[in-house]
Amino acid sequence: MAIPVFSGPDVEAAVSPERALAAVRDAFVAYGEACAAPNDHARASLLLFANLLIGMHEQTRLQPEIRTSLDASLDAEGVRAQIVALMLPAEWLRARMRISRLTGRPLPADIAIAALVAAVQRRLRLVVTDLLMTLRMPSAVLRLGSDVPGEFPPELRTLEHPGLRALLASVDPTPDTTARSGATDWADLPERMHYITDLFRCWHARAELFSPPFTAAEVAAMREGRRP
Repeated sequence: MAIPVFSGPDVEAAVSPERALAAVRDAFVAYGEACAAPNDHARASLLLFANLLIGMHEQTRLQPEIRTSLDASLDAEGVRAQIVALMLPAEWLRARMRISRLTGRPLPADIAIAALVAAVQRRLRLVVTDLLMTLRMPSAVLRLGSDVPGEFPPELRTLEHPGLRALLASVDPTPDTTARSGATDWADLPERMHYITDLFRCWHARAELFSPPFTAAEVAAMREGRRP
């Protein structure tokens, strides 16, 4: 069973293509087993297990795009160039480029500036996550920077499926509670998976999620080529 472990600075590279495909395979095996599950508790555990495996595969594959989109509010290269221009006179710019090429390494000033820009990017991601990131559900608008609202349904309050328990141990640092599930930085894959895990578990059996997404009038408008 392919359970990715989300730890370390290079978490987005922690799941190889082979392990990702194995996780998808395990997910569809679990979907099949859910069809023949003996009771609601077993069925819910299998479905949650499969849904989380698919969710992990999706979020890992999309990690570079999500990070890039949240960093798009800052032109990092432009900021770096402006800081260098403010710090050094023009005649030094050509000299430092030659020194960097000769040594094959970035200069100390470049390292410091890169760290400053990275810190600004992270601060901006925190602000975007806190103020702008929302998920519109049929009965509520969820703020991704806040804890998942609601509580676990009866069939998912205690979990016995070994694969599901192992998976939750790797992605949920606050087991069996939604405490601290809100993501401070939506570009952080472990934080994002923590939120998604508790969201899937809390909202697993919410009836409104099974209702049609559009009214009959909206469907009729779309069929006529009009935006509802």
